[in-house]
Amino acid sequence: MLKGKDLISIHDLSADEVYEILDFAADLKVMQKNSIPHRYLEGKTLGMIFEKSSTRTRVSFEVGIFQLGGTGLFLSNILYIMHYFRKNNVTFLF
Repeated sequence: MLKGKDLISIHDLSADEVYEILDFAADLKVMQKNSIPHRYLEGKTLGMIFEKSSTRTRVSFEVGIFQLGGTGLFLSNILYIMHYFRKNNVTFLF
């Protein structure tokens, strides 16, 4: 039901879709507890940019993405780098 749908705001979801997400989360929790592999994010990468430094939040996201078969990429200083490039008229080539 949610495949291919982007989640921007919880308000964009119907009550049924919220229940579907919660049911799926409960299933994943049971699978994790029983050591049943679940690699739903195999081959996916999560790029993480945090406005404020938070080791606990970063580690939680990294563990979660790893448990689902994906990879977490922490972009620690990306905001500073982008500001520096703009200030010094450096052009991004990608």
